Amino acid sequence: MTGKDLQEWYVIKFNKKNKPKERILCIDGFNLWHNRPEGDKSFLSSLVPTNLLKSSKNRQKPISTIIAVRRQNPKEFTLYYSDKKERSYMVKNPNDCSQILAKLKFLRQGQGLNNN
Repeated sequence: MTGKDLQEWYVIKFNKKNKPKERILCIDGFNLWHNRPEGDKSFLSSLVPTNLLKSSKNRQKPISTIIAVRRQNPKEFTLYYSDKKERSYMVKNPNDCSQILAKLKFLRQGQGLNNN
């Protein structure tokens, strides 16, 4: 597996109101995005065909827009974006956190971005 291959991790993403949401964090060579775990459907998505709902492709964030990465503790980290948004995550084990941050560091360095 290379750094540009798609990898996925189960994470807890904290929304703007700091409410935890279970997600699958997906990172490929250029973007990152979230998917809901299987079976985690909202009431609306259970009524509306999936092709009419907003696709996760529309919510991809280019890795090049990450301006900083901070690790709060062995299981938590925050990504800061150029559009002033930030996303905080928590994982179940420190190894997953290390893998995610190492992949982001590798990809950001490959794109000539600062590596903080």
